[in-house]
Parts: sequence; structure tokens; C-alpha cells
Amino acid sequence: MCGKNDLYAQVIILKLLLSDADFHLFFHDIKVCFKKYKVHKMILGKMGFPENWERINRIKKYTKSKMI
Repeated sequence: MCGKNDLYAQVIILKLLLSDADFHLFFHDIKVCFKKYKVHKMILGKMGFPENWERINRIKKYTKSKMI
């Protein structure tokens, strides 16, 4: 894992910035792409994706009002 400079970190940022509907579309597209091109787990690992990367949908967005 490369930390905040890897592709997975960018996906997490998109999860936090995009609307839920837009991220759902992006998430679906990236899963289809990985499946279509048969991206190996080792390659995903080099891009910073953990084995359970698909659980990113469980990351919750917090607004300032929820933090107080």
C-alpha cells in the first residue's frame, strides 16, 4: 500500500465528495472494469486496494453537524 498517494485513496476521496448516487455509479463501473479486464489481486494491491476494497460502500460520510 502506498498510503494517500495511491489510487484507492483517490477512490475513498470520491466516496466522500460525490453524492451517493454518483458514487454508486462510479463504484459499479470500476467493478465492471476490473472484472472485464481480469485485474489480478496483486495489481489491485499495487494500486493500494485492500482485498476487501469493495466494502468501501460502508464508509459513512459525516457532516459538521453530525460531528458536534
